[in-house]
Amino acid sequence: MPQPTLDSTTLNTTRTLRCGYVECHNPEGGIPSITYHLSEVVDLGGGRKASTPFGRLAAEMTDPTAEFALLDPATGQPTGQNATTGALFALLFSHAFHLHANSEMLPA
Repeated sequence: MPQPTLDSTTLNTTRTLRCGYVECHNPEGGIPSITYHLSEVVDLGGGRKASTPFGRLAAEMTDPTAEFALLDPATGQPTGQNATTGALFALLFSHAFHLHANSEMLPA
């Protein structure tokens, strides 16, 4: 039996999958890992969008020489360049300490 609704509209819409935020884990004496939290964004028209959690992608950084293709964030297309998980870890580590060095935060 159909459920009663107040309103129903068929939409011709666009669905986008995006990464809403990233968690980096660097346990003392453990294996670093990274988790990407994905969201599904649906264009509702009229400047409105709906975003719902879609899932997570998690990976341990066990092989610093493992390569992956770099994509252009604006287009999603390959740039023709590769990076390694070791380089990614170094970038994240360096960025964190750059921010710390340029902040008012006291040393831990």
